[in-house]
Amino acid sequence: MKFIIILAFVFTNVQALTFDDYCIYNSAEQDCSAEFKRALLDASNTQQTLILSPEAIYRIDRLNTQGLHLENVTITSDADNNNKPIILTDGLSLLDVNHLSISNIKIMGIHNEDSDIIQDNFLLLIGTRGQHSRSKNITIDSVDFENAAEDLLVLWHTAHVIIKGNSFKRSGLAMRTAGEPSDLRPRQWFTFS
Repeated sequence: MKFIIILAFVFTNVQALTFDDYCIYNSAEQDCSAEFKRALLDASNTQQTLILSPEAIYRIDRLNTQGLHLENVTITSDADNNNKPIILTDGLSLLDVNHLSISNIKIMGIHNEDSDIIQDNFLLLIGTRGQHSRSKNITIDSVDFENAAEDLLVLWHTAHVIIKGNSFKRSGLAMRTAGEPSDLRPRQWFTFS
């Protein structure tokens, strides 16, 4: 019996990378943007899933993968709905990634109402900047998006996209003033299924 359990443990870990092995700061003590980029490159090169730990909070201030041409990247967790890992960010640009799957995590804005540090116009941007190329086979499943100064999720030049079971809270111009401090728009939230 012990042999079967150990063997099962070895085989399940062969197929995954754990982000805690790249970044030891899982309570948002420090920015782990460089470590996240390294983990994405390794996940693409090895075709392994990148696992985020339940209840962890990772600070990924800003990230841009443009020009890296990543393939077959899966970012997920084995958390239940109440303890999803959180990525705190001012903008994740997952550009030039084909066969991207993100599931069972939470992505939250850091400086959505701060006037000193400006959050990007999005929390998560997926796709490509080139009009003649496409990022293909994108799946966003059971991801909670919160606290964007403007857009929560942006798709540019993508094909074959599946978006299901996500929640979108506190987004858009509701979080950024338009000239006047008294011009805060009503905050909204909704869920796509």
